[in-house]
Amino acid sequence: MRWRLLLGGSTDPAINLAVEEAIVRSRKDGFCPDTLRIWRNDRAVILGCNNNVLEEVDFAACKRMGARILRRTSGGGAVYHDLGNINYSVIMKEKHVNPNHDILDVYGEYAKAILNGLAFLNVKAEFQHPNSILLNGKKISGMAQHRFYNVILFHGTLLVNSDLELLSSALLNPKHEVTTISREGLGCPSSEAIEEAIIAGFRTTFQIQFDIGTLTPYESRLAEELVAMKYGTEKWNFDPDVELTSESIAHMPDPETSATCEA
Repeated sequence: MRWRLLLGGSTDPAINLAVEEAIVRSRKDGFCPDTLRIWRNDRAVILGCNNNVLEEVDFAACKRMGARILRRTSGGGAVYHDLGNINYSVIMKEKHVNPNHDILDVYGEYAKAILNGLAFLNVKAEFQHPNSILLNGKKISGMAQHRFYNVILFHGTLLVNSDLELLSSALLNPKHEVTTISREGLGCPSSEAIEEAIIAGFRTTFQIQFDIGTLTPYESRLAEELVAMKYGTEKWNFDPDVELTSESIAHMPDPETSATCEA
């Protein structure tokens, strides 16, 4: 299998959430290959699609620390991001998932890649059903997914050296005790080392060959539209009942057919 690999880019959380959705929409229409993306956000609280912001977030603390509040398309609980947190996203056609696996099985299957990657750094973590990765019994990674027609967005966090005091201040109802890789006496791996470990984990677990790539012009334009219409708006970020309709995205630019990849 050959996948596209996307590294780095903006640390603006609205842009990053928009880029994820732009890739999902591009993959649905066959205009890009299956993709692994590794990225980071500046300080932000990222809500699950159905979270009640008043129940999850301490607004005063977020304002004090300069953390933005945004909403993603996938479910699950609110999470805190900063530059000490590495995010990983997989965007792939659903047919490439084992047909005998249900939705929850996907977490265990793709957690293997993260666990195998961390093992290259001598970090002995473990998967906890349904969607967490633990280190010394404490959470270092949560995962979520969103299905858009025949495409799966699977993404997760990895707490490397995030500020846990700020995390605790920003989130009102954390569901798990969390830690970071650096706090567990494992040093402070560089972002590059963590990225390389994640890539190696996916490469060896699923026999994937990666081609380092960039966003297509279509994906970049679509991401800009999604920031303006969705992820950069209070309506989307603070109202869990809002979703874009097919009519509201009708004016978005058409994909370039020259960028079509095998579905």
